[in-house]
Amino acid sequence: NHKFHIPVIVLFMLSVLAGLLAGATLPVHAQSSLVWSEPVNLSNSGATSNPVLVSDVLGKLHAIWLDQFDGFTYAVSEDGKEWSQPLAVNYPFDKKAGAPTLVAAPRGFIHVFWQNFDRDLVYGQGHSEILDDPSAWGFRESLSADVLSYHVAIDPQGDVHLVYIRNKNSDLGPAGVY
Repeated sequence: NHKFHIPVIVLFMLSVLAGLLAGATLPVHAQSSLVWSEPVNLSNSGATSNPVLVSDVLGKLHAIWLDQFDGFTYAVSEDGKEWSQPLAVNYPFDKKAGAPTLVAAPRGFIHVFWQNFDRDLVYGQGHSEILDDPSAWGFRESLSADVLSYHVAIDPQGDVHLVYIRNKNSDLGPAGVY
């Protein structure tokens, strides 16, 4: 009988909405019983920003952050508990343009996306074994100019999908979502 179900659903939704508006919170249940390990201070500095982390296909963790004094810094870990000594690396990223995006791919490759100071979207690819040596990366190229924002995902087949917003008309095409 639909006459009974509709008022019950409406009353339920109104009670949920009233609770949310009154500041009540609904209980949240975790998806797993994972216990967090103790945090590890990789930088040993409060003068850092823009941290990024990626796990490669073998589970090795790669962390990159911007140190106010040393520039971009890299550390790697096999287990997430013991980390290499931080290494200052001359990455091609612009210090004022924000953090790069790292996406792990099959066969140990890491896709790296970043924006330069002019808001150009740039792409590079490095193997996880040489992520700390950008001079050895392949396929470094500019993908688009005047990019306002972007997001990257990789599908189960290892194909990279990129979406970005170009905020100006240019020879590359009109402004919009690509």
